[in-house]
Amino acid sequence: MSRNRICAYLVIICALLLAAGRMAVAWFPLAAPARSERNTQQKAQPAPEKPQQEPVRVDLQMQPPKLIHRVDAVYPKEAKDKGLQTRVVLEIAVNEKGQVWNPKVTEGHPLFNDAALEAVRKWRFTPATKDGVAVPVVATVEIVFSLDPKPAETPVIEPIRVGSNVQASKILFKVDPEYPQEAKEQRDQGAVILQVTISKVGDVTDAQVLRGDDRLNAAARNAVVQWKYAPTTLNGKPVPVIATVTISFRLQ
Repeated sequence: MSRNRICAYLVIICALLLAAGRMAVAWFPLAAPARSERNTQQKAQPAPEKPQQEPVRVDLQMQPPKLIHRVDAVYPKEAKDKGLQTRVVLEIAVNEKGQVWNPKVTEGHPLFNDAALEAVRKWRFTPATKDGVAVPVVATVEIVFSLDPKPAETPVIEPIRVGSNVQASKILFKVDPEYPQEAKEQRDQGAVILQVTISKVGDVTDAQVLRGDDRLNAAARNAVVQWKYAPTTLNGKPVPVIATVTISFRLQ
């Protein structure tokens, strides 16, 4: 083959290769189309909504809320540098959609409170329900800030409120109040109504007078704090409860 013919074939081959390359680039572009900003950004969570009605404490007729999404609190650097550890207790409302509404610190530390609030606002629960209808409830949440590897963060719904008749049937040990001498002399009679908090094991941990006579209230409270109840269970687990107790003082 002559040199001229060889050069002609080489020119034709180069032209074919160039044309094939251009077609390949057109069909399979090396630069991907830019992603839209909407696709690249993480979908923001909806803002929590104000409960449609006043939140209430969980009672035995309700299905309590369950935590389904938790964001860990960020340990404040200043507190970590100082080696500080503490717990922050918050009262929150869980609305009908399971969102946390208006958390408030009831016990805490200035260096930790903001971190606890920021985390809890992002928590999500299953809604509490009563007769199949979602209802807003009040919950107490405790966040533990510990320098240990695994700090505990446990939401607690406590205590639940029960009817006085239900709780009266659970009394195991009862102390009768001593009639105050001054009240006897003044011929005072009547009833003292107390709100009592009963622990998971059935001990009365607090008793507050709701209504009564000043000369009778202390005697009623001193008796009730010695009472012992059978534990109240919810979903098979013992829980603390709040109940009302009525103590009657009658002269013979």
